[in-house]
Amino acid sequence: QKLQEMCCCGKKSGGIKRAPNILGMCHTNGRKGFALKIEIRLREHTSHVFMDYEYHIVGTMCHELSHIVHQNHSADFYKLMDTLRDEFEATRKSAGIDGR
Repeated sequence: QKLQEMCCCGKKSGGIKRAPNILGMCHTNGRKGFALKIEIRLREHTSHVFMDYEYHIVGTMCHELSHIVHQNHSADFYKLMDTLRDEFEATRKSAGIDGR
């Protein structure tokens, strides 16, 4: 229902400071198939420079979306994560770099 930037200083995460090694978080409250909120870290820990889009942001988003279906890091979780990444890549190629 909500997508939110995760900020290591707590300013953009509702005042909650997250460890710098946490790149994303899916809040399902234990409900499979539903997420209240997904947090994604968009900026580097101290400099607040945007992280690499292809590697960090897209990869983390696919990871957190997979948690909506599989709450643990099982083989099925990673299979879904890879499928989401493949679908993103196929859509990106067909749409062009600017999304058109």
